[in-house]
Amino acid sequence: MNFNEQIERLYIRLDSMEYKGVDPSTINFDPKVLKIRLFISSLKINILSRVLNSILSRVIFYSGGLSVKIIRPKKRTFSKGIALVISGLSFRKNLELEKVDNLIKVLMDKKIDGMYLWAHDIPYGFPGGEKIYADTPNLVTSAFVANSIFDLYKKTEDEKWSGLFLKIVDDIELHIPFKNISSDQICFMYTPISNYHVHNANLLYSELLAKKYSITKEPYLLELITKSIAYTIGDFMRCRKYRYAGPPTENDTVDNYHTGFVLRSLAEIEIHLGRNLSFDLISIISDLKDFYFSTFVKKYIVRGSDNLIQSHSLAEMIIVYSMFKDELDVERRAEIETSISKTFNLLYSTKYGYFYNNVKQIVLFKLVDKTEMIRWSNSWMLYAMEYFMRSKDA
Repeated sequence: MNFNEQIERLYIRLDSMEYKGVDPSTINFDPKVLKIRLFISSLKINILSRVLNSILSRVIFYSGGLSVKIIRPKKRTFSKGIALVISGLSFRKNLELEKVDNLIKVLMDKKIDGMYLWAHDIPYGFPGGEKIYADTPNLVTSAFVANSIFDLYKKTEDEKWSGLFLKIVDDIELHIPFKNISSDQICFMYTPISNYHVHNANLLYSELLAKKYSITKEPYLLELITKSIAYTIGDFMRCRKYRYAGPPTENDTVDNYHTGFVLRSLAEIEIHLGRNLSFDLISIISDLKDFYFSTFVKKYIVRGSDNLIQSHSLAEMIIVYSMFKDELDVERRAEIETSISKTFNLLYSTKYGYFYNNVKQIVLFKLVDKTEMIRWSNSWMLYAMEYFMRSKDA
C-alpha cells in the first residue's frame, strides 16, 4: 500500500477549506436538531417520544449528505482534527515548520482561557442525560493535542515541545479528576463534570501519564497508571468483553475505533513504562490485538456487528495494523491489507480527493454516504496514512 498521492491531495484540500467543516456532532447537536428533540421529549406519551427520537436519529444517520443540506450545520475548525494533522506532519521525513507553526497557533487560539486544555468545540451529551457545555475541558480533545505536541518533541527533541506537553498534562491532572472504584482501582473521567466511566478515555489519560513519566520519572505516576489499568483490564476480564464503559456506568458497546484506542494506549504505555508496571501488558495486548483483527477485518473493514463500512474505522485499522504488522504472519498481513485496500477504494473519492463518511450495506445494496467529515474522516485518514507510511519506511 502506498498513500503518497492521497496524502498530498488531502493536505491541499484541508488547506483550501481552512480546516473547517462538519462532523457527526455538528449535525446531531445542531440547535435546530436539538429543538426538534426537545419538542419530541415534551410529548406526554413516552413510547411515542422514543419512537420519534429513534426515527429522527435514523433519518440523520441514513440520509447522509441530505441531512447536511437540510440542517446546514455551522462549519467549524475542530481542535482534535488540527492535532491529528500536526501529528501527521511530525511523521514526515522533513518537518514543514511553517505549516506546523501555523497550526499550533490555531490550537493555541482555541484553548480554554487560563488553561492549557481544550473543549470539544460544541455542546454535546453523554448517555444518561449529562449535558457537556462548549467551554468544558475535554480529556480526549486535550489528550489529542498533547499527543501531537509529544510527537513534535519525538521528531525534533526540542525542549520547547516537551515543556508544552508537560503544561498540558499538568493541567489535565489539575482539572480532570478520577473516581475511586476501590483501593486499587481508579477511572479517569472524560470531563470535570461527567460521571461516565469510559475505558478508552481512562487509558488515554494513563498513556499521557506514561509519556510524562518518560520525561520526569515522577514515581507517583506509576501508582495512578497501575490503578487505572487495573480498573479497565479487570472489567474486561470480568465481563469477557472489550466494552466501551465499565461500572457503575456500564455500556456493552464494542466497536472498531474505541477498541483500537484501548489497544493503542496499552501499547504506548508498554513502550514508555515497560517493566515498571506489575501487569503483563504484552500478554494483554496480544489477546486484544487478536480480538481486534478477527472481529473487524472482514471482506471490508467494519465498525462492528452492524457491518458499517466507515472511514473512521478504516483509519483506526490502518493505524493499529501499522503498529503490529511486523508481528503478523505473511498470510494474515495479506488478508488485512486486502480488506484495507477494498475499503479504501470504496470510501475514497478520486474525483474530489477526500473520504466519504460511510457505506451502509442494505441487503444486496450499498448506500454511500458521501458526506465529507473534516475531523471524523479527513483528519483521521490523513493521520492514519502518514502513520502507515512512517512505519513502512522504518
